[in-house]
Amino acid sequence: MLLVCLNLSVFAQNEKRDATNIRKGNDQFMQKFYDEASKFYQKAAQNFPQDHIAAYNYGNVLVELKKYDEAITQLAKAAQITDDKVKKFDALYNLGNAYLLNQKIDESISAYKNALKLKPTDPKAKYNLSYALQLKKQQQKQQQNQEQNQEQNQEQNQQQNQEQNQEQNQEQNQEQNQEQNQEQQNDQKDQQKNQEQKDQSQKQQEQKQKMDKQQAKQLLEALKKEEEKTQEKIKAAKTKGQAQSNEKDW
Repeated sequence: MLLVCLNLSVFAQNEKRDATNIRKGNDQFMQKFYDEASKFYQKAAQNFPQDHIAAYNYGNVLVELKKYDEAITQLAKAAQITDDKVKKFDALYNLGNAYLLNQKIDESISAYKNALKLKPTDPKAKYNLSYALQLKKQQQKQQQNQEQNQEQNQEQNQQQNQEQNQEQNQEQNQEQNQEQNQEQQNDQKDQQKNQEQKDQSQKQQEQKQKMDKQQAKQLLEALKKEEEKTQEKIKAAKTKGQAQSNEKDW
């Protein structure tokens, strides 16, 4: 569990600052009236921009109000403008807390390490640094798991896509095979039809040739008969003429 200890800084009378607003802000802060306290601290910080106490206390109350981005700005400023090691440590320590509460783990680790350079034995800073490092490991592990899950999902999606492509290819091949088979069947039917037509034409031609031979034979026979009849008439005519001639001689 994160240790968040936001201690207010008291001010020395010989330094230039808006003492009235800081005092009023401290009173409101101690009563946990954080909205009212922030107004006084904000005025003090605006009136004296280089005042460490105003920036530090204003940053602390912003943490309580969960305005972490604004709190980080003020606490970082407080750590930068003071040369007092104790005050700088407090500002860096609370800056680490603000970062961590804002889920900026890497930045919190850096702030805690800088704080421990000023006060290496501080138990709260050491504990929070350890806690932040543990969160960092968990975050890295979660990230690794997410990457592994993404890789597994990508592999599954890729496998599914391959299976879908294979199914589509199989369907396309089946369709192509069906089309080819249909074309082959159509070709076979056309060939069979052409062969039947050819056979029928040849048969008709043979029949026609056969009929032509028969007709020629019949014609020859008819001519032959006519010739025979003609010869018989000629012969009969000759025979008749000879008989008449003999009668006259008598």
